[in-house]
Amino acid sequence: QLSEMLKDITDRYSELDFSDNSDIDKKVELIKDIEVLIDDETRKGEGLNSKNADIRQIFVELQNIVDDMKNAL
Repeated sequence: QLSEMLKDITDRYSELDFSDNSDIDKKVELIKDIEVLIDDETRKGEGLNSKNADIRQIFVELQNIVDDMKNAL
């Protein structure tokens, strides 16, 4: 299930151009969806709190991507 969510996020991200102001609604929605995913998984003891270092790294990188997207807006 996590891999499906990550694929969806990746697909949506690849469709957007963060170098301009187009599709602001889609960009904001993607940012919110990623933040919800990070919060939900972390609350479950996964995500940023996962015992698996690879999973933790994925969520750290997702958080960095969110921060970069916010800065681009």
